[in-house]
Amino acid sequence: MELASFRDELNARDGEAAVWLVYREDAITLQGERGPLVLQRAFWTRGQAYAYAERLHRERPWQHLHAFRVTARADALDVAAWDAAFEMAFDRPGAPNAVRVSPTAVAHALGRR
Repeated sequence: MELASFRDELNARDGEAAVWLVYREDAITLQGERGPLVLQRAFWTRGQAYAYAERLHRERPWQHLHAFRVTARADALDVAAWDAAFEMAFDRPGAPNAVRVSPTAVAHALGRR
């Protein structure tokens, strides 16, 4: 989704909305180390995000997935990054408490199919 469309969607939701982000932990790491998180998809509902992460984890049990929630605001699309709070880890304890994500990355992740 383009940033302008994201702004329109947020304005239709009274200017702000919760968005759930599903990250995959990068598997290319040294044994015992945590890899960087890679944003996979974003969703307007927690249920969609969890269902997607659970499905991916069933298909690829070696991949570790994490869900985060961010409050997206139409009047804050020009900031460098938002803080997204940790919600759930799928088969991997100890995820970071928060991640920083750009509004552009959230918009693009919402548009992925």
